[in-house]
Amino acid sequence: MGLSPEEEEVQRLYGEGKTFLLVTSIVFATFGIPGNILAALAVRHRKLRDTDLTMYWVSLCLFNTLSIAIYFLRHFTSSIVGKDVKDLTYYMCGIWILLCHLSFSIVSWHHVALVVNRTLYFTLELKDLQRKWPPHYTVTAICLFCGAYNVFITNFGVTHTFSERPDDGQQQNGQNREGEVKYEHFVTCELGPSKLWPFLIFFFNAVLPAVAVVVLNLYLMHLKSHPTSLVIKRNGPSSISMRRKLMKIIVIYNFMFVVSILPFYIVNFTVNRMLPATSTVKESKALLALHTSQALILANQAAPLYLSCAYSHRFRRECFQFLLPVLVKFNPELEQYRMAAYYTKEDSEGSFITKVSDFPHCLKQNYQTPVQDDNWKPTENDLNLIRSSTSV
Repeated sequence: MGLSPEEEEVQRLYGEGKTFLLVTSIVFATFGIPGNILAALAVRHRKLRDTDLTMYWVSLCLFNTLSIAIYFLRHFTSSIVGKDVKDLTYYMCGIWILLCHLSFSIVSWHHVALVVNRTLYFTLELKDLQRKWPPHYTVTAICLFCGAYNVFITNFGVTHTFSERPDDGQQQNGQNREGEVKYEHFVTCELGPSKLWPFLIFFFNAVLPAVAVVVLNLYLMHLKSHPTSLVIKRNGPSSISMRRKLMKIIVIYNFMFVVSILPFYIVNFTVNRMLPATSTVKESKALLALHTSQALILANQAAPLYLSCAYSHRFRRECFQFLLPVLVKFNPELEQYRMAAYYTKEDSEGSFITKVSDFPHCLKQNYQTPVQDDNWKPTENDLNLIRSSTSV
């Protein structure tokens, strides 16, 4: 017995959804996981590594990595075993819903922590606050509170349904059709049937963080338009420049977060489904829109490194310095940058390495380390000598 036109359309959309999930999971894992790790390492600069802003940024990158890894493991494994791992058991179904919403929730509230930190930086002196409430306390509180909230919602709000579908991937809602004997049994689960539970997730994970991010950024724009209300910081000029660059990157990233998180939860709240197998064309199209909006979130989570490198020359330089030992193995000619790359005119205080042991052997006997002169900077002749001595 053949399939009806509607059933063929459902099967086609279901196959497209599976392909879309597999491709996006591979792309985001390939570029997002290394990118977030490198973005976290790029802010290791000595003028920023101990600041609270860097702590939040590094933590956000790590949780972005975790969220992308969860997405990748689910859909890549599903393509191997032939079925969604969320459908395998009763408990696995609820666990994947929890992991999905929990990872998005923690990332959302990290954005709020970043913009709150920026607001306090421009309005208060943070030294006493940092001693009483260090940044890692805030990160821990975010993880614990988001974990408790999402566990509560999924524990009481998830409804399980036992269904079956033919082995061709077409769901039949547990009803046999004459002439078809082989069915695949699986478990579906969703937040419901009441709209209260999806709304609570939608409000806490998307609406509240997005509103907080928008309101606080508008407040900061108001403060910057009235400079007399700002607290003047007495840090070095290089530290201020680096921090301001990171803050501008965070503003752009906050905007990208709002644009990406709201569509996913709006579609999820409307469709109220998390399973890539539905029985009608309308539901299948809505579910494909849900996958697209989820991919938009993952694209935002994969963006920190590329956004930072596109905006800041210093981030590009920091990433290059970190990758230089690896790149040298493939191209030995890059060895000449090992010494000269430590110095940049962008840093007014200089970060040139001055230990004799770090210079080539031919320079060690004649080179005098300027330990006493804090204002010393290498001349152009010094840099040319180092480059020529290290060239291959």
